[in-house]
Amino acid sequence: MKKRIFSTATISFFSIVVLYTTIAFQTLPPFIHSALFNDWQTRAFIFLPLLIGIVLWSFLHILEHHPEWHEFCDKNSENRELSYKNSTALLNALKNGLLCVLSTKIAIEVYTIIHPHTTVIITGPLIIFIALFIAIIAICWRLAKPSQELSNDSE
Repeated sequence: MKKRIFSTATISFFSIVVLYTTIAFQTLPPFIHSALFNDWQTRAFIFLPLLIGIVLWSFLHILEHHPEWHEFCDKNSENRELSYKNSTALLNALKNGLLCVLSTKIAIEVYTIIHPHTTVIITGPLIIFIALFIAIIAICWRLAKPSQELSNDSE
């Protein structure tokens, strides 16, 4: 249930950013500076990270629903279900976090191009740091949970 809520929120946020970028497209200058290539590109280039994000999200979504394609343990192992559950949780967090980071980055880029005299505190490295911090906390919380279940079973 939590995975579905997180995916729905991510797709909603992505859709809002795509809508905002599409509406603001005509107000963008004909050429914009691309930090990725450190060069000037046409304004249509602003959609490339969004396209890459949705392709990666789709690929990770397929992998999430087929954990047997990327299993890391023996097929006859007694903890296969726990391994599949952990793998799908990790892929869900990765796919949604990736799309959120790319969407946020594009929304900030479009806003700073349209309003060049405003200062935006959230920059690319800060977005990546926040995403990594949240991912590390989520992974640590997830790893601590099975060990508590195992200790309860042994009592």
